[in-house]
Amino acid sequence: MITRPDGRPHPQLLPVENYLLNSNSNPDSRLEWVTGSVGARLIRRMAAGSLPVSLRAVAELRVTSATAYVAALLIESGAVPADDFSRVRFEAWLTGLLLSIPDTDDRPTVQQYASWVVKRRFADAGESTDPIQRLSRARRELIEIRRFLAATRVAGFTLEDIPQRLLDEYFVRRGDTAHQLVRFLRWARTQHLTQLRSEYRPQLQRGPSISDDQRWEWVRILLSREDISLAPRVVGLFALLFGVPVTRIVTLRRSAITVEGERVTISFGTDPVKLPPRLADLVRRVIEAPPRSPVSEDTWVFRGLRPGAHLANVSVSAALRPAGISVQQGRVVALMTLSRDLQPAIVADLIGVTADTAARWSTHTGGDWAPYPQLRGDAASY
Repeated sequence: MITRPDGRPHPQLLPVENYLLNSNSNPDSRLEWVTGSVGARLIRRMAAGSLPVSLRAVAELRVTSATAYVAALLIESGAVPADDFSRVRFEAWLTGLLLSIPDTDDRPTVQQYASWVVKRRFADAGESTDPIQRLSRARRELIEIRRFLAATRVAGFTLEDIPQRLLDEYFVRRGDTAHQLVRFLRWARTQHLTQLRSEYRPQLQRGPSISDDQRWEWVRILLSREDISLAPRVVGLFALLFGVPVTRIVTLRRSAITVEGERVTISFGTDPVKLPPRLADLVRRVIEAPPRSPVSEDTWVFRGLRPGAHLANVSVSAALRPAGISVQQGRVVALMTLSRDLQPAIVADLIGVTADTAARWSTHTGGDWAPYPQLRGDAASY
């Protein structure tokens, strides 16, 4: 697979070969991947010299699961320097977007904003953010910026001299989609590129649209339904029981789980949580399950299909949606229940949110824990 036209192994692809040979995954799965997969054909193209051994080269190919898989394999094996492939893919996509902006005078502005603001958000997001969602948000924002700048030119104006009334009309016409312009317009104003003003709409505090009884019914479904994929079931249970965001659950590392005989604990935050027997059994099955990928490693509790990757948020939603389960709505109910029944500091330690976040949820749910520190101190004296 890594042999060059001269019959010698491609030196830059030797780490890929070593990674595959030393993987603890099923040998038959690895052989099947090497001999028949689209990803393996891409590696052969690299060995033949028709495709550079780089993340940028892979990012410029059509977006498929195979290209994402090969990028992950190159990174995990050490064949290329570690990098955020979603950011590299974004940079490749940005090149095409800039060329599609009708007025060439607008291109430097968009490029500057993308480089100074959007790319920085990739770096700040960290591993707890789903890379697919991160890339999708960046694309949607810049596409809306391109649309707005083009509409401004058609109206006979530039970003510098467009009247406020035209922006207001644009927001009315485009609806919620136009609010993706807000960050760009604020940035443009700080750079003295425009006089336009645009404010975030006030965020309405919405309660959940389901009851606590419905949440528990979903918990019972996930505990018993064997026709639902195991990993998404357990992710859903963690969200419904503890109020932890799916994005954080899928990025749990194997070290977050401790198994001692019949006792299984998990650490979302500072304090480990002992799992009830039925959930503990499901967690054991997750960590003992064979790898889903021919070259998977054991870094994550919930392993994804790509080398070194965790389970994707969208995979969880796709698995649970046919059963009528909305993890997001159920998670909000769980978090509200915890915040009402427990002191904010305990909630923060239990599920790994900040103390301020826990306090806000407690206030929202009507919890009154002002005397709690004194009560806890009194109890400690007995």
